[in-house]
Amino acid sequence: FFFARGRPRTMGVFGTYCQVCAMPLQHTCYLPDPSSDPGAHPPVYRIYRGPESGLDPPPCLAGPGAQWLLDVVALRHQPSEEPQVLRGLQGVQDGDLVLEDGAVVDLELGDGDRLGLHERCWRLAGSGEAAAVGRVAGTRAWRELEGTYHSQLFDLARLERDGNAWMLADPGLDTEDGARNRARILSLVAGASPGAPRPR
Repeated sequence: FFFARGRPRTMGVFGTYCQVCAMPLQHTCYLPDPSSDPGAHPPVYRIYRGPESGLDPPPCLAGPGAQWLLDVVALRHQPSEEPQVLRGLQGVQDGDLVLEDGAVVDLELGDGDRLGLHERCWRLAGSGEAAAVGRVAGTRAWRELEGTYHSQLFDLARLERDGNAWMLADPGLDTEDGARNRARILSLVAGASPGAPRPR
């Protein structure tokens, strides 16, 4: 690891973010190494990629309520004869979405072969094409989330410190946090509608 702007970095690992809700398209994040000295400076981190990491998941990523973050759709940037919508159920790792047939789609930083977003968010945004759905990532509200929480990997620790872990709640569930997150996502979508004020 090395540090930049006070955050851990490692080569060859990076997050990819939903172009609607701005949350990660994977569970991958940095966690303090439980075997390291708690007083070490700089602190020692390990990369959590799921159960195979040998680390306990962060509470906000534990349980079936976090599966929605891994249910990803990939939309073509431009219409073509290829399928417009592809689906993966294991999230995006380092820019790659693995499909059910084993094929790999490049979603690196939203600028790859296709536009990546959670299936839940795509449906809340009207199940439209990339050109329409992609406008959300150009809004001020989305860019503020990007500037706050997007780094080489999603800044999960800061999201929790800010009291915003509810933003990871499944918007398809009828729970208090799910309803709150659903309303947040719908607000982001409304802010990208053609009649909404443009950010300056």
